[in-house]
Formats: sequence, C-alpha cells, structure tokens
Amino acid sequence: MKITSISYQLPHVLAIAGHQELLNSANRPIIVTAINLSSGLKGDYVVKLNASERMYKDARLREIVAAFIAMEMELQVVEPAVIEITQQFVDSQLGKEYYLKASKSLGYNVGQNMLRDTLFWRTILY
Repeated sequence: MKITSISYQLPHVLAIAGHQELLNSANRPIIVTAINLSSGLKGDYVVKLNASERMYKDARLREIVAAFIAMEMELQVVEPAVIEITQQFVDSQLGKEYYLKASKSLGYNVGQNMLRDTLFWRTILY
C-alpha cells in the first residue's frame, strides 16, 4: 500500500513482551510482541531501540523515510511501525541482555512487522 493512500496509517504499536536480541544485525534489534493501538491486533515486531548502536535521531527518521519511499515506488518492503516502549515493558525485561538499552529507549522507537516466513528471517533466527 502506498503511504499516499487515504486509508494508509503508520502503525503505532505498544510493546508488551520482549523475546530476543538479533545479535547478527548491525543495530542489534529485538523481537517484541506488541499490540497495534488502532486495530487491537497482537503481533511480532522487530524494533531498533533508540539506544541501539548507530540509532541516533536522524537514523530513525531515515529508516521510516526509506520505507515510505519504497512503499510509494511499490517495492516489496516490510511495513514500518512506531513501537512504543513503556516503563512497564522495560521492567518486564529485567535480566535480559538488552535491558539497559531498553531502559534508555522509553517512548517511540522505529521498527517493522516481523514476517517469520521470509528467507531473511529464517536465516537470522534459525
């Protein structure tokens, strides 16, 4: 779907459970289960935490803009999302390797839907 479509809305999701950090990726994102605040649907997302390596303010903007450009050009791209990290989520991650990074990433973070059936994710996860 193009971002210029009347019905397009950038997903805003609330992280509710963390699962794992993707250590083979440059920004070391984490996989979370989150609830889409518009639809109420629960799903898995990959989130690049704000405190991750190389994820400064401009990098987050570039992630979303690049996805929007690809969507507008009708290229296959995983839909971006704004993923909200709350103190409650952070507290539930105590003891995990990425706890400190999550604690420094409260608020809105950049991510995307997780499509486990793609070749890319099968390679990274399994």
